[in-house]
Amino acid sequence: MTLRTTRKKDDGSNSTEIDIPLHNPGKSDVEYYGPVSIGTPPREFQVIFDTGSSILWVPDSTCGDCDGVDRQTGQKVIHHKYEKDGSSSFKYLGDQVVDLRYGTGSARGMYGAEEVNWGSNLKVKGQGFLRVNSSAEPFPSAVFDGILGMGFEGLVEPAGNTPVLQSWFGQNPEITPVFSFEMTDSLGRDLEEGRLRLEVIPESRYGAEGPNTVSVMPLNINNTKTYAYWMFRLTESKVGSYEGRNLIGRWEFGGEEFNRVAGNSEGENLIGKF
Repeated sequence: MTLRTTRKKDDGSNSTEIDIPLHNPGKSDVEYYGPVSIGTPPREFQVIFDTGSSILWVPDSTCGDCDGVDRQTGQKVIHHKYEKDGSSSFKYLGDQVVDLRYGTGSARGMYGAEEVNWGSNLKVKGQGFLRVNSSAEPFPSAVFDGILGMGFEGLVEPAGNTPVLQSWFGQNPEITPVFSFEMTDSLGRDLEEGRLRLEVIPESRYGAEGPNTVSVMPLNINNTKTYAYWMFRLTESKVGSYEGRNLIGRWEFGGEEFNRVAGNSEGENLIGKF
């Protein structure tokens, strides 16, 4: 169930808040997923709210490999499927095929436009999304149906599409453009049921150390500043007795090795393998 509640701001004014339940099966901290509805009449899907991507996708009714087997229980996993002929708000956007690749897994499908709904009063009209007709593990065996990317335009495919979060803010200029994730209780213990909170940052949950403010930093792509990821400025880091302002990470992906550097050139480097 998607909940919509109203709470008072610190200044006494009303603030509309949308709370979306997040599921963390077994408190495993592997993935948090929750509901989103697509189409008219709305059909509910369980999606990962992913700040590292910018695309909304769900399995299409034509997908032959979008279902799998749960690796722990051995039971068949049947996902919810989108059916364009069953929705009066579907809009055809051409025959362009889009391939998505993640750190693990991939998906492929066709773009369309739809009405996306988070509760009865939170709707995004004409939202571009991907109708996946082919996917690779771990998606077929996953407990969730698809992914709702909460990143910026710099990550979206195809170019020119607007991510869901930016569409929502653009179509509703009166709302407060903030969101927060609640994944632990007041004592920092993992929750099996968390919340994605739209239009509010719960100041009561900051704790004794106060708020952690995260500023968005633009990435420079082809000499043009294009927002892509949610980023924060690294001011200090420490691993054991080593301190510095640079982090160098190295990890392997697809048989190739990549290096990444965050921070600036001052101080020592902290080197780690991921």
